[in-house]
Amino acid sequence: EVSRLVPTVDRSKASVLTKIRFVDHDSRVLPEMSIKVAFLSAAVPAEERKPLTVVHKDAIANGQVFVINDGRVHPLAVKLGRTIGDMVEVDGLKSGDKVVLKPSDKLHDGSRVSTLAK
Repeated sequence: EVSRLVPTVDRSKASVLTKIRFVDHDSRVLPEMSIKVAFLSAAVPAEERKPLTVVHKDAIANGQVFVINDGRVHPLAVKLGRTIGDMVEVDGLKSGDKVVLKPSDKLHDGSRVSTLAK
């Protein structure tokens, strides 16, 4: 939930710094982490609260994603779920798997790739 709004506006980005507070504690969330937040229009019932595996919609090509393993990619068919903003729920990936964002048509099983550090 929103904890407070910082009373300054970044006009170049059309944004306002917003502080949020987690209702339910999650030990994976650490201080100073950046996150992307989507505000819900209604509260989620307790029985529907569960972690989801999601990827950016641009990572999906023809119902599959390209998983990166040891510098090579391998296509993996995934079952698509609901769309949440620009993210799509997927079944078939494990949390922490690295996938290619915006795979090109030239990408194939075993292609070598390098990752960019953030």
